[in-house]
Amino acid sequence: MSSDIFSISALIISVLGLAATYFGFVIKISERMTKVETNNDVFWKILEPHMAQIIHSPTHQERDELVDKLVHSCLTIAGAARLVFMLEENIRENGDSGKKLASAFLLARVKALIATGSLLNDSACT
Repeated sequence: MSSDIFSISALIISVLGLAATYFGFVIKISERMTKVETNNDVFWKILEPHMAQIIHSPTHQERDELVDKLVHSCLTIAGAARLVFMLEENIRENGDSGKKLASAFLLARVKALIATGSLLNDSACT
């Protein structure tokens, strides 16, 4: 009888130890992901305005307005879809390698925002 209690106690302690180790690992991974996301946001806050400046053009007013909304975190889901189309078009048709590269960076950013659901649902922007 006492050996059964000892076995059950040992099993419970082992399971609790394993669970504590697992959740400790999950918490550490979560903390590291938060740091990566923060660093990523800082990277984009620095890079976005420069990429926008590179591709701004007097002949593409709608694209410029959408890129400005992206820079100011005011881009809607519909605007993002339209901007993806325009940036892809700019990459295909533009002969300037600097503008192609800037468009590619912004395209990657917009697609990431779409994938993570980080865009506004309506046109309201504060």
